[in-house]
Amino acid sequence: MESMKLRTALLVEDSPSARRVFQSLLEQCGLEVAVAGSGEEALGYLEALLPDIVFLDNLMRGMSGLETAREIAARPACAGIPVILLTSDLTAAFLAEARRHGAYTALPKRADLALFQDLLTELRTRGPEAVRLSPAPLEDVALVPGEAERLARDLGNLLGQAFAPVAELVFERLRSELLFRGLNALEAARPQLTEAVRGMVEEIVREALAEQAGAPPVPRLHRDGEAVPGRQDTAPVPRPVLGTG
Repeated sequence: MESMKLRTALLVEDSPSARRVFQSLLEQCGLEVAVAGSGEEALGYLEALLPDIVFLDNLMRGMSGLETAREIAARPACAGIPVILLTSDLTAAFLAEARRHGAYTALPKRADLALFQDLLTELRTRGPEAVRLSPAPLEDVALVPGEAERLARDLGNLLGQAFAPVAELVFERLRSELLFRGLNALEAARPQLTEAVRGMVEEIVREALAEQAGAPPVPRLHRDGEAVPGRQDTAPVPRPVLGTG
C-alpha cells in the first residue's frame, strides 16, 4: 500500500488568535504550515503552493469553509489533496454536507493535539485512496461526559488570548482618565481648600499664643453684644445700663 506523504499544510482561518493556536498545533504534528486569512486568499495561491493537506475553518467572512472546499475539489490540479473542515458544531448532517462539498472529513474545532495526530496517522497509513474513499458517515456525534466543560475551557483560552491586549488598553485608558479628572477637580477646589487651611492655621496659632501667655479665654461676641465661648482679640462690649430716674 502506497503511503501518503504529509509534510506541508495550508491553514485557512480568519481569526488571528485561532490561526496562531492551530498553526502551532499543526507544527507540533510535524507539518510545515502556510496560512491564509480567508477562502478567497487561499484559492489565490493554492495551485502555486499545492500543500499536502488543507485545514479550513467553516465560519469565515466572505467564502465559508464549505464553499472553499467545493472550489478546491473542482480544480484538477488539487485532486488528491485532503481537505479537512473545522467546525464548532460538528453533527452527522454537517459531516455529510462537508463530504458533498469535496472535503475528506470534518473535525471539532478545538485545540486537541491527539485528535489531529490520529487524523494524520490515518491518512498516512491508508494512503492516497483515503481521499477517494472517505470514512463512513457518523451515525451521531454527541458530547462525551466532560466534553462541554472542555470545549468551554478551550473557548475561554482562545477568547482570553484575543481580548487580553484590548482589556489592558481599556484599563490603562481608564486609569489615565480618572487621574486626569481627579487632578482637574483638585485644581478647581484649590482656592476653597487654601482659604480653609489658612483659617485653620490662624486659629491654631492664636490659641497656641494665648496658652503660652497664660491669658484666659476671651469670649467671642454675637452681633447683639452677648458673649459666647471662645477667644477673640477684642474684649466684649458691655451693654449700657439705663438709670431708673
